Amino acid sequence: MTLVRDAVGVINELESVRQPREILAGLTLFTNKFGFEHVTVLAKPSADPALSPNVLVTAAPNDFIADFDARGYAKYNPLWRQAEVSPVPFTAVEARNRRITEQEHEVLEHIHDKLDLNDGYIVPIREDGGAKGAVMFGGNSPKQDPLTQSVLNMLGHCVYGRLNDIMKAFAGPMEVPGAEPAQTLTARERECLQWVARGKTDFEIGIILGISARTARFHIENSKRKLGVASRVQAVTVAMRAGSIAT
Repeated sequence: MTLVRDAVGVINELESVRQPREILAGLTLFTNKFGFEHVTVLAKPSADPALSPNVLVTAAPNDFIADFDARGYAKYNPLWRQAEVSPVPFTAVEARNRRITEQEHEVLEHIHDKLDLNDGYIVPIREDGGAKGAVMFGGNSPKQDPLTQSVLNMLGHCVYGRLNDIMKAFAGPMEVPGAEPAQTLTARERECLQWVARGKTDFEIGIILGISARTARFHIENSKRKLGVASRVQAVTVAMRAGSIAT
């Protein structure tokens, strides 16, 4: 079938890609044809499974991720919670129709309002019977026919495996794919991340360091870009692991 053949072609092309963002771009270009404009790949933390999932790559804006983390939504995302226990893929509508808590419903409403996602297809990634991660395809009015879902299931597993290979290539203090060495952070970037780790806002960091809030935000956003992460929390975590800022 043409659709399956095209999907295999995408998978073959992604095998030569070395940057997670390029993988995301190539995958989204293909899934856009079916109304899935948004892709997020999550991984279950190995150190402490009770923690929120790690975002390996996402199409969501950095501001959305930072706000999502600040609200504590990652821990209560019903899509991730179902992905942890489901042996098969499912739609976002199916997850919404389950008996979910008011807090979980609030998370889904937030995703809908901020990203304009009405439905999605979630592919759980499992290994040795346990949850390992998930690939989430989302859209406003995506196609959900069986053939499209089968192709997304295949793509999800292949993309997760490719990202996992990239992570292994960066094994060591840097555990986030596509990141530059944490040692490339400037002194000011490390200072700003250190204060982020202490719960300070851009405004407070600006006062402490004698710079504007806008400048503080610039340094933090630049740090995130260098480290290849989507949120401030991830930037702090990676910088701490690399010894760039104090734990």
